[in-house]
Amino acid sequence: MNKKYAYAFVVHPREYGDVLSNIKITRFFPKSLVIKVLKIIRPFIVSEISGLKSLADEKELKGLVIGVPVFPKDIIENRVLIKKRIEEAIDLAKKKGVKVVGLGGLLGSVTEGGAGLVKRDGVIVTAGRAYTAYVVTQYVEHAIRRFGLEKEKTTVAVVGAAGGVGSTVTKILAKDKFKKIILIDLERKLERIKKQTEEISQHQTEIAIAHQMNRVLEADIIITATNAPEAVLKSEDIKTGAIIIDDAQPSDISPEVVEFRTDVVIIEAGVITAENIKTGTNFRLANKNEIYCCLGEIMSIAAADWNGEYSAGDISLSTINEIASLAEKIGFKLAPYQSFGKTIPPEVINKVMEIVSLRT
Repeated sequence: MNKKYAYAFVVHPREYGDVLSNIKITRFFPKSLVIKVLKIIRPFIVSEISGLKSLADEKELKGLVIGVPVFPKDIIENRVLIKKRIEEAIDLAKKKGVKVVGLGGLLGSVTEGGAGLVKRDGVIVTAGRAYTAYVVTQYVEHAIRRFGLEKEKTTVAVVGAAGGVGSTVTKILAKDKFKKIILIDLERKLERIKKQTEEISQHQTEIAIAHQMNRVLEADIIITATNAPEAVLKSEDIKTGAIIIDDAQPSDISPEVVEFRTDVVIIEAGVITAENIKTGTNFRLANKNEIYCCLGEIMSIAAADWNGEYSAGDISLSTINEIASLAEKIGFKLAPYQSFGKTIPPEVINKVMEIVSLRT
């Protein structure tokens, strides 16, 4: 009898290191050959996820990690191929009895957050944006307390504001009272941002819209959430003492910022602590009991056997709050600060805290 699974997480390699970490045999072959072979491979099961229990009867709900071996650049440039691969991954999941499928990394952005695949023969498809956006805003709240900022004096920049996570983060943050929120995206996306901000215009926070990256220099807190295949945030765009909350996969932060800017802190935002969950996959996070929040949303929906609105297309605040509540019942919580798979050392935190204290 075939084993039945409740949910599946569909992922792609962010960089070649992900391939080496999860497909050990690739270490024995030239990189050029491996990449060539990956381009013709269909989606496959990477691992089994265990440890999740139903909120109704505590029965264990097994899940799957399904790999789509396509790199970020090819995802953006060959959308016909990647949509075909996503459909193949969903079909594979369906054969295993899966009812909830989540799209990780850039896979959600090429399907409008899963909206184009909302139900495929009874399978719920989500990009996990509701819980991801919620967790990003929780990192903002935590950083404000940790670094001693005052909201009324704090400017936040959202880079990638037209996207699913960026627009949802804005919707949540605008309910609060910040000095200013600067929404930044490509010039061709500004009209979309203007429409999105119409529903939050009644809030007290000042909203600014721009396509120039130098506007990021005004920000005390920078949220990055683009679907760019390469880094977009450069060193010259960041002021001393800035707190960068990076939700992009792959990262939006350029290498020179990571290497040389010791006066800022970069926090990977899309990470939660999930006790007792074993993914069987090396996501290259700082601790073994950590997962991405887009996976956390999938698991929350599966654990609740939830039939409500899911986070494809536009996401309501009620949906965000409901999924966040389910995640809390399971026991998910913010992970300790980390950056590029390593816990952020106290001395880095303390240095930025000192800079912030001198500025306020």
